[in-house]
Amino acid sequence: MLNGLLFEWVPWIFNQTTQALEFTKRVALAAYTEATVEKEWLLLHSIQVPVPSTLFPDVPAELIKWRVKVNPTDFSDSSDTVHMNHISYLGLTVLAGDHRFDLTDWVNEVQWCGRVEPSLVELFSIWCCEMGKPYFHLIPTADVEVITEQGDLFQKHLV
Repeated sequence: MLNGLLFEWVPWIFNQTTQALEFTKRVALAAYTEATVEKEWLLLHSIQVPVPSTLFPDVPAELIKWRVKVNPTDFSDSSDTVHMNHISYLGLTVLAGDHRFDLTDWVNEVQWCGRVEPSLVELFSIWCCEMGKPYFHLIPTADVEVITEQGDLFQKHLV
C-alpha cells in the first residue's frame, strides 16, 4: 500500500510542481521583457505599415520618416529638433465600414518632434501596432472625423 502511494503520488506531485515552476518562469520572463525592452517602430517613406526596429536594426537613416517609441508614444524624425509637441487634434475617430475606432484618448497622449506633424495615416498605423489590431487593409477606404484645436469638426478620407 505504501509502495503504491509512493510510486503513484510522488511522481505526480513532482510533475505538477515542475510544470508550475516552468509556467511561472515563462510568465516572469515575459513580464520582465515587456517592462524593460523599449519598443520602437520605424515608419519608412515608401510604405505605410510600420516595421519594428528590433527586427530591422540596419535600415538606412535616409529611408526612415519617423522613429516612434511607444509607452508613451513619441514620433521623432531625423531633424535636430528636440522640443516635443502634442498632436494638434483634440479628437480623432476612424470610420471604416462597420468599424468605428475612437483614438481620442490615445492621440491626446501622443507627442512628436520634427519638421511636420505626423499624418492621420501614420497615427492610425502606429495605433494599430500599439494596440495589436491589424487594420492596415482598411486604410484606403477609411474616413476620419477630426476635432481640431479650435473645436471644429470635419470629416475626410484617411488617405
